[in-house]
Amino acid sequence: MTNYHLLKSGHREFFPYWDQEDVVSIGWTKAAELVYQDAPDDEVRALAEEHYGQGPGYILNILKCFAGQPAGDRTPMRAGDIVIVDGQKDIRGKSVLRGVARVGEPQKWDSFIDDDFPHILYRDAEWLYNEGPVAKSELPAKFQMGGSSSTHLPGTLQQWNPSEDPEKTLDKLVTALEEAPLIQPKSYDFEFSEKVIQEHIADHAELFQENLDITPGEMEREYQTESGGFADFVVLPSDDEVTVIETKIDIAGPQAAKQLREYIEDLQKEYNQAIQGILVAEEFSNYEGIEDEVGEYDIMLRRYHVTLEYEEVQLE
Repeated sequence: MTNYHLLKSGHREFFPYWDQEDVVSIGWTKAAELVYQDAPDDEVRALAEEHYGQGPGYILNILKCFAGQPAGDRTPMRAGDIVIVDGQKDIRGKSVLRGVARVGEPQKWDSFIDDDFPHILYRDAEWLYNEGPVAKSELPAKFQMGGSSSTHLPGTLQQWNPSEDPEKTLDKLVTALEEAPLIQPKSYDFEFSEKVIQEHIADHAELFQENLDITPGEMEREYQTESGGFADFVVLPSDDEVTVIETKIDIAGPQAAKQLREYIEDLQKEYNQAIQGILVAEEFSNYEGIEDEVGEYDIMLRRYHVTLEYEEVQLE
């Protein structure tokens, strides 16, 4: 009988190592070594209490479960079981799934394969899906928190108990992951606001219009429409078409597309010209939902990139 487990991808985000090595693994290295050696539970608890901040009983039970040993009411992991990998860190504020794998027997490395990856207890992974990350919010509701087949994982490891047949439900989960848009991690480690993007556009209005093939014209910021809304930018050329631009920090989805569409509808009442919309964001989610909101309107998506450039400074 196949068992199904949810597993967090490390104390930090160790999934890149799991993908590279085709494994899933568990931490608490010193305690994991003892569990692998089948040391007495009291010895593992004492070491866990000395070295780790979490409850020693919790650590013991998770390690034993991963190692395939009886651990309280936890179902031990066995070769052939399925592991659904939960991302350790949210990406752009969204919890994610990283992959799905069928696992082998528990094994132990004699030493760390990388100083930044301090795990020694692992299982080989045959990936059924590892093209993520995918935001859980992009999946059907039953796989989200509170759903009948929820993939929510507050801890490190727990059994997955979908309400329907697990094998069929897993197939549906893998299909949903394959069809969902990926969510891309930031390539930088700092925060900035939507105002920064808007000021950059305003300071480089001509270049912005040229790069996006917008008909040159006067760019008005915080343009108030007849219904009282404020569009981030409207480009008013002397003739041809009017362009309305909406900017979003981070990720834009269907709601942003709807907002832009409503600005276009308002502007159509003001101008006897073609109206095009441009939605600018660092990333987009739920493309199908965006497409539904766009409908027949002339709306384009444009992705911006955040970069830092460095140059050498010579001291005379």
